[in-house]
Amino acid sequence: MGASWDAFHVAGLGCHQDSARLPSAFGYEFPLCWRCGSGFIAFGPGLLLAARAGRAPLNSWRAWSALALGPLLVAADVVGSWTTGWESTTVTRVLTGALLGLSFGEVARHILIGF
Repeated sequence: MGASWDAFHVAGLGCHQDSARLPSAFGYEFPLCWRCGSGFIAFGPGLLLAARAGRAPLNSWRAWSALALGPLLVAADVVGSWTTGWESTTVTRVLTGALLGLSFGEVARHILIGF
């Protein structure tokens, strides 16, 4: 077990890791599903975009839209697939995960830089 495997294993603790929804390459499955993986990938750019956009108070529209957009879209995707029988596709999982990662970048900026 290398350090990179351990980091992915710890990061995957919040991921359902359903083998039908895990990306694979060269016969190996990744330890994160499409949504969680794209969320982790989008977190860095989200943090950079939030820091570059400047300081916005927590009561601004940008902060609240960023904080609410990602989680609301993920909830709509999950609840919609549970209640209506609509199948969530890889594309919707990647998009909702990326938006969630971008919104977590805004959250992290508020925590790291201050409100």
